[in-house]
Amino acid sequence: MVANDPVWVRLGDLLQSRRKSLTRAVNADWRFRRRFVDDHLLDYRTTSDLERGDRDNYDARTYARIERAYMLKEGAIESFLAGETEVLEEQPIVEVSESRAPVTAEELAVERVAVTQDFEVVLAAVRSQYAQMTDEERDAARRQMIEILNEIDDRSDPTPS
Repeated sequence: MVANDPVWVRLGDLLQSRRKSLTRAVNADWRFRRRFVDDHLLDYRTTSDLERGDRDNYDARTYARIERAYMLKEGAIESFLAGETEVLEEQPIVEVSESRAPVTAEELAVERVAVTQDFEVVLAAVRSQYAQMTDEERDAARRQMIEILNEIDDRSDPTPS
């Protein structure tokens, strides 16, 4: 673990800047790190350490969760650490959200049915997609998710109907 390595400090600065951009574009409450972390199911200490450049020992799963929360392209953090510094600088939020194919509630439910460590990542993705939907799309997604969960419950119910 290398504290205050210039590359990690620069990554932290870029992540803080990105969160501020997301605050203006997506959710004003995200100016508070606690709200941002809670909304994306992240660990506060990990996010704080990343934004300050205090640690350098994160796993790929953490990178994926951070990239989703900060609406970065998949693999952006590892690319940045490998020397591709432009990958994080000036990445428009619109471009990032368009670069990821929309995820339907059914696709997410099929992808992760069991509660695992990855389930938090899926929930964060759902939350992110949900925040970008119109009211009508949210209503439809909510109904679809309820239907999917009911189907899953029906299949796993051992008592005959």
